[in-house]
Amino acid sequence: MINLLPYNRRMLLKSRYKRRLFIVAISGITITLFPFVIVIIIMILVQYSNISILNVEYQKAKEFKSTENSTLLSEKLKGINDLIYSFSNNLENKKIVSDTVLKIMEIKPIGITINSFDFSTNTTGDVLILNGVSVNRNEIIKYEKLLKEKPNGLCSVVNIPVTTYSKAFDVPFTISCTLSYE
Repeated sequence: MINLLPYNRRMLLKSRYKRRLFIVAISGITITLFPFVIVIIIMILVQYSNISILNVEYQKAKEFKSTENSTLLSEKLKGINDLIYSFSNNLENKKIVSDTVLKIMEIKPIGITINSFDFSTNTTGDVLILNGVSVNRNEIIKYEKLLKEKPNGLCSVVNIPVTTYSKAFDVPFTISCTLSYE
């Protein structure tokens, strides 16, 4: 295509075109980079706030070190150590219930599903209450005998409410066992 404009007008048109192209390119780049600049500014502000929080905590730690003398701090540590020692002594005097619960779960017949158990300690001993569902009454009786048998010796007393035996199939039950740790 032939441009019939005079030379000056052509050069003016060409320079305006280049200026418009430059403005459009700069606008596109600015619009594209604007979200990134905002994200970077937000990240810098977050980092600054984290650093200021760390500085505050560091100052608190320095104040604690300066206000607490070594004897008071050692007395506090000694008190904590005494509490831990008494707690561990109490644990040594108690029987481990989890082993007994695992044994009770291992000897249960296939027809019994245990949904929950509750452990408590009272004057008669450690009591474990098992809640679940049995496919029939015979499975509950079988499980009761397994809990009382001496080779396993898991429970000294097993109580099953009479209402458990009223239904023939899909029997919900609650068994109260007094544990024996022999």
